[in-house]
Amino acid sequence: MRFLPQKTLKTIDTADEIQFLLVQRPSWLRYAIPLPFIALLVWQASGSFDLAALFGAGILALIAFASWIGSDRTLLQVTRELITAHGDLGQPPNEQVAFEPASLDAIGYSDGLAGRPSGLYATQGWTFHCLMPGLTEAECRQVVDAIYRKFPGIEIGGPRYHGLSLVN
Repeated sequence: MRFLPQKTLKTIDTADEIQFLLVQRPSWLRYAIPLPFIALLVWQASGSFDLAALFGAGILALIAFASWIGSDRTLLQVTRELITAHGDLGQPPNEQVAFEPASLDAIGYSDGLAGRPSGLYATQGWTFHCLMPGLTEAECRQVVDAIYRKFPGIEIGGPRYHGLSLVN
């Protein structure tokens, strides 16, 4: 059982591509905290401690099972011609985004805007696109540095920006 959230960032380097796989597993404890209060309400409503205990045990088992099998996965794939992110991108309707590197103004860490999670973002003008939610600033720098090492001539932002810069 995981009492605290877990996060794993794995780098996969191939001949013409670099991939970053982010797996985040939530803590079941944050879902279980309201459980005693819900069980107390069931006990008060039904008048049966046994029913409330059974209800609480069932809900706890469901939470533990969902936490055990559930995880948020994000895959960032980078080639010279294309940057693609698949999976959990921090906003439910977005499950995949793809950009040509020269079409981006910058790529780097953002602490999140308007309720969005912090993590690795790409910018196009005034638009921010989440590529990997939940990364720290240090992890974002590692990803950006790895991209730059793999593709030293990659042009993000075209001639104006000369490489990868951090988004604030």
